[in-house]
This record gives sequence, C-alpha cells and structure tokens, in this order.
Amino acid sequence: MCKPFNGEKRKVHQFARRAGCTRGHHIISSSRGGQTLNSNLLQIDQYRHEAWHLLFQHKTIDEIVKFLNQFKNKDEFMRSINDYYKHHAYQLLLGKRTIEEVIVFMLRIQSIKKAQAQRMYLLFKSSKMAKLAKAA
Repeated sequence: MCKPFNGEKRKVHQFARRAGCTRGHHIISSSRGGQTLNSNLLQIDQYRHEAWHLLFQHKTIDEIVKFLNQFKNKDEFMRSINDYYKHHAYQLLLGKRTIEEVIVFMLRIQSIKKAQAQRMYLLFKSSKMAKLAKAA
C-alpha cells in the first residue's frame, strides 16, 4: 500500500518512487466536489501525484491551462517559480515540453476523460432502459 508523503520526504529526487504504487488523482478535486469515478480519476505513480499537487495544488485542468497561458514560454514560467522543489516537480511531470505542449497535453487528458464520462453515462442509461424493458 502507498504511504502518504510527509514534508521531509520532499527532498530532491526523493519523490516516492515505489514500483507499482499508483494513486487515483482527482481531475476535479474531491475537496471541490469531484467524485471518485473513473471519469474523474487519473491513475498516476505516487511520486508524480505528489509532484502534481506540489506544482498545481488542487487546480482543475481549466485553471491550470488558464494559469499557464499567462507565460510566453517555459523559461518565463520557470522563472516565476521560486521554489527549488517545484522546479524538480515540473521536470518530473513535464520534462522538456514547452508550455504550448503542456497545454495541449492537459486539454487532451480533459478530452479523454470527458469522452469516458459520456460513455459511462450512455452505458448506464442503456442498462437502465434494458432493466425497464425487462420489467414491462
């Protein structure tokens, strides 16, 4: 089982790199009303999950995109971060991607998850209709 981080474990390159240890990351944070459904969860390694929250806190994808759009390029964004650990979190999560590539990546995640939510809704609706048809 994955153990949560405490503040002291956030040292350089010591994000919890536990093999096979993943976390369900809420796209819309549970503290902001997001549900624990597959369509609202990304399964990511625990160390990347911690890096995500270190860098973006509990922002939604829309909020992250709006935030990143303020910057002309990655260098400007990196200069705005005055936290050594956040620099490492960015490198761990996003590597050498440009701000534009990160935004496209975020929007792609959002698109996939919205499509997944729509499929789940249609499945639920069709199974509910089938049950009603059987009952009739």
